[in-house]
Amino acid sequence: MCKVTHFDPRCVASCLAVCLASTYLLQASTEDDIEILIDRVQKETIYILDDQLTSEHKEEFLWYTHKDRTLEELNLDEPRSIG
Repeated sequence: MCKVTHFDPRCVASCLAVCLASTYLLQASTEDDIEILIDRVQKETIYILDDQLTSEHKEEFLWYTHKDRTLEELNLDEPRSIG
């Protein structure tokens, strides 16, 4: 689904991560441990999209999805990007 609706590999990775997280939350397979969920989603997203992501994109994905990242650090209202 993510490859159909998105072209940029970074967008595909974000879409896949959200889909995986939603799936695991609905399955309650993480036993309410958000850190396990984040780690699992990060690893599976990179594994699934490995050949489509550059090493720079992988590092960027891991930076944005790190469990300790704050909203201020994400800078989602930065005018020069699609935050």
